[in-house]
Amino acid sequence: MNKFEELVHKEFNLWGELSSKVEYNSYKCLINKELKGSKSGFFNLALKANNSQIHIESELESIELLYKEEESLGNIIIQNENLNKKFDVVEDGEYFYTKSELIDLNKLSEKISITETDDIDSFAKTLSNGFGYDKSFEEGFVNRMKGIRSKLDCKFYLLYSDGKSISCASYFRMKGIDDYCLMNCATINEYKRRGYLSTLLNYSLNMIKSPVFTRTNNPDMMKLLEKNNFLSGGKFKVVTIESALENYEQK
Repeated sequence: MNKFEELVHKEFNLWGELSSKVEYNSYKCLINKELKGSKSGFFNLALKANNSQIHIESELESIELLYKEEESLGNIIIQNENLNKKFDVVEDGEYFYTKSELIDLNKLSEKISITETDDIDSFAKTLSNGFGYDKSFEEGFVNRMKGIRSKLDCKFYLLYSDGKSISCASYFRMKGIDDYCLMNCATINEYKRRGYLSTLLNYSLNMIKSPVFTRTNNPDMMKLLEKNNFLSGGKFKVVTIESALENYEQK
């Protein structure tokens, strides 16, 4: 199993703790029909059990039927180098993972503090501001985290400047597993591009002292991860099974 396949399976197993999980023929499938329109195709992802990216037409047809029976839409993940035609792309991104060694930390200024928090309301407000979402996002995020925290090991970090929460980052992992998945990284608008998120990542990584992986389709986030000692785990596209049946040829 190469690094890309390793990271895909780690994330698949992580979200499998929160999803309907079905083994069908040679595939493992996550099914979340309420999220069939999500921009993250991972919530309805079909993955070959043997790690192969060779998809046989008859297998894909049976998996597509399974998702339709479950009133959902299925997707598969393909490394960019395996793409040779146009697809209906749900998500286009890149995996990153931490090196074994941690970056030496610079001393924080007196104005800055970083803390692990259980204040999900404050975390949601910071995240919402950073992503430019409206008020309804905050309530939905808080409610989702209640369910997730009961099933996963979760850590939420906030960076404060002069007592104001300005950057956030969260980490999730299955209970009893080493690796965390980094998500929900943001800085509120008026403080962007000043190095606060980079500082938060450095300190939070040192606090958890565990391997971390993440994926993103944001070019600025990719640069920030590379700057902060992350390595690329491979670029990918999540595509619909329907378009894979129309376009995908694997020799």
